[in-house]
Amino acid sequence: MSTVSAAEGLFAAVVLGVVVADMVSWLSGAERDFDIQLGEAPLFPLRANWLNQSLMLAVTALLTLLGAHALGLPPAIAAISVMVLTVTPHVQAMILKGELRLAGAFLATVWALGTFLLVGLVPHLALLAGLLFLGQFVAAYLTQTAGKYNYVGLQMGLVLPMLVVAPSVEFGSLTPAVQRVEGILLGMLTSVVVASVWPRFPVADEAAPAPPTIRSEQEA
Repeated sequence: MSTVSAAEGLFAAVVLGVVVADMVSWLSGAERDFDIQLGEAPLFPLRANWLNQSLMLAVTALLTLLGAHALGLPPAIAAISVMVLTVTPHVQAMILKGELRLAGAFLATVWALGTFLLVGLVPHLALLAGLLFLGQFVAAYLTQTAGKYNYVGLQMGLVLPMLVVAPSVEFGSLTPAVQRVEGILLGMLTSVVVASVWPRFPVADEAAPAPPTIRSEQEA
């Protein structure tokens, strides 16, 4: 398959997925409109830190793709991990997001193993659909209620359908989960190393300055 054909297939899949997701969200009442909420900060003039992080993202993605090619890993999975991890304000947030991605992939794998076992014992489509629904419900619940760790639920909701919704010859295989974990680890390693040595990219969240103390009338 040529690069152009692969790009066309990926674009068509993205468009179809977005249209279906929007329609389901609108029909179910989860969203009242399709408006895109843009950020309050204006795009122009371009800020130096935005350009700096964009350049860091490009370098990190290139190194990750080279590493995936050398290790024989699917480049798309590793590249996606880099894109998700690098769009963070500092290195500590990047590490936390990587850990949450791993935790979500682990939960999805555990749920998929249970699904494979039960469907293997009772091979019915209704059981498969029900277990997938329950897994997605748990993922959505974690996303809504887990606070700063809600990305675990989001990652679980992404990985679970990749494992469970598969052709019959691939049903029961954990290869996608293993590949995703390998891609997350490679992307996390590359992102953290590059971000740690990249100039003007913060390691941790900058602490807000302490508010000035107000002297009471007696002290004055």
